[in-house]
Amino acid sequence: GSTTDLNGKPIKPGTVWTKAMADQKFAQDLAKFEAGVNRLIGTTPTTQNQFDALVSFAYNVGLDIDDDTKAEGLGDSTLLKHHNAC
Repeated sequence: GSTTDLNGKPIKPGTVWTKAMADQKFAQDLAKFEAGVNRLIGTTPTTQNQFDALVSFAYNVGLDIDDDTKAEGLGDSTLLKHHNAC
């Protein structure tokens, strides 16, 4: 799930969402992770199923788009290294 609201602020205890709000936030988050995965895979040939799996992975562990080598998400993951080596 998400840890921020529709405006990017942290979710506080007792926050109540409608289904429409949850759907909107999920769409926002999904767009962010899709763009991040596209950036991380570059021009590596990727099937739709592979892309979907990478987006799901990144949604759960984070994108980790930075210049360090500390594994904090998809960006420094062995999964991405193996995928991009193909």
